[in-house]
Amino acid sequence: MNSVQKMLSEKGKLIFIVHKFKFSFHKLLQNGQHRYKCTKRGCTDNLKVLENEDIVWTSSNLEHKHEADEENKIERQIISNNLKRKATENLCERPSKLLHSYLRENNTNAITTKDVTYIKHNIFQARASLRPNLPRSRQEVHDILKDMDVKTYEGNTFLQVNNAEKGILLFSTEDNLEFLSKSTTFYVDGTFSYCTQFFYQFFTIHVIKNNHYVPLVFTLLKDKKQESYADIFRIIDNYCLTYNNEFNLESIYVDFETGVSFQLFNRDANI
Repeated sequence: MNSVQKMLSEKGKLIFIVHKFKFSFHKLLQNGQHRYKCTKRGCTDNLKVLENEDIVWTSSNLEHKHEADEENKIERQIISNNLKRKATENLCERPSKLLHSYLRENNTNAITTKDVTYIKHNIFQARASLRPNLPRSRQEVHDILKDMDVKTYEGNTFLQVNNAEKGILLFSTEDNLEFLSKSTTFYVDGTFSYCTQFFYQFFTIHVIKNNHYVPLVFTLLKDKKQESYADIFRIIDNYCLTYNNEFNLESIYVDFETGVSFQLFNRDANI
């Protein structure tokens, strides 16, 4: 009796496994049949497969001049390729959970601890291939974000300003900005040491709610010049007036060394 399995290759192509020998698609024949060649380099054995994926059996299917693959190697490849596909379809699921679910559903016991490491590595690689290349300059950061719809977990727009010319990225939500517009006191904080690459400063604006500091606006700046701070606060001022035409900032508390002149905020706030 002929032992046949099917699996998907790393590129998602159909592979037939006959008596532990693997066959991948070669070409479409004139009679409409599909020819599958042995994946071992130099081996000329092939399968002819009908459109419904039934195999046309001939003696040439079984005349390999090399050893068949080991069962655990085939099993590992089947699991790895299946989980790579699932991992790219469900990016939030942990690799270990995907693997445990597959093993439980398929009652597979032929893999080792080393196989598990191999499979998890392939899952991480598959997901990494979906991510864009890391930017090499601040301009590339702006360009990449321009093509991305940056949202929060709840589906709210999070990237409010992407200004490459001024080197400003401002992150917040409409709810945050509306709440900010109802506040009369801002607490400003900035860090230089832990700012992301290609930017000089990570700048945040907090308010107090229920006796807790709540960060509402997150910005990345290319420098710490007074002009950059003025740009940020003009943007914030416009947003606040949009949500609350009675917006009236009374005080600003600054928790870092800066040359900010908040008079450029167009408001008479105490610092």
